[in-house]
Amino acid sequence: MLHVHTYHPCLRLQPYVKQYTCIQAGDATTNRILPDTSVVMVFRCRGTVSGDATIFPPFAISGLRSTARHIHYHAGADNILVLLQPGAATALLGINMQAIYNQSTALDNFIPAATLRTLADKLQHSTTTAQRIAHIEQLLLSLLNGKQADALVITAIRHIYQAGGNGSISAMIDKLYISHDAFEKRFRKAVGATPKQLASVVRMRRIVQGGTQRDSFTSLAHSAGYYDQAHFNKAFKQFTGQTPGDFFRAPRFW
Repeated sequence: MLHVHTYHPCLRLQPYVKQYTCIQAGDATTNRILPDTSVVMVFRCRGTVSGDATIFPPFAISGLRSTARHIHYHAGADNILVLLQPGAATALLGINMQAIYNQSTALDNFIPAATLRTLADKLQHSTTTAQRIAHIEQLLLSLLNGKQADALVITAIRHIYQAGGNGSISAMIDKLYISHDAFEKRFRKAVGATPKQLASVVRMRRIVQGGTQRDSFTSLAHSAGYYDQAHFNKAFKQFTGQTPGDFFRAPRFW
């Protein structure tokens, strides 16, 4: 069984960090993770976590994904996940986020190993979740060091959210007074996905969070902007790994 608790970031980090999620596994548990709009930094305080028969590094970062994945938490695993605001990862790490689209990789590829060893020691000797989060926030603040997220990209992300992922990407770019090619390049660097890919995730997550097994799947498809049931079913299965009927009958994952 997983014990999941969420915490808010400090005021200075709120433009960059959506939330902290603490996940503790009493027993070995496998959890399905659906695609989201957040790049996620993972800090393991103890235990082992794996996926696809691969043991994850203790400190890792996961880019945006297009499909669901399964994560196996071994008994006693204790992790703190930092869910970043869309478009904020580049400001913290200074990397092209497209390089880790559909991937997870060790954080020491981007942060000095000595810095992470110091953090690991602090996490090991902390006795409360609040203390661990405070140490992680110290690291994040040191990485930020006055850097700002791309304002144009952040404006575009807001438009995508406000439209529920259904608006015209071309029309949105036209209003930003920038060429489509230049905008797409900036967007992929900051977000790790194209505007269309991000909009698809926003649209599907609204369906997943708002639908139930009692809903008409045709109605769900139409409300999400899909005019073809077969297209909706294919997109839904790619996103969740299940058909709509199977997904809404199954136990919900966090």
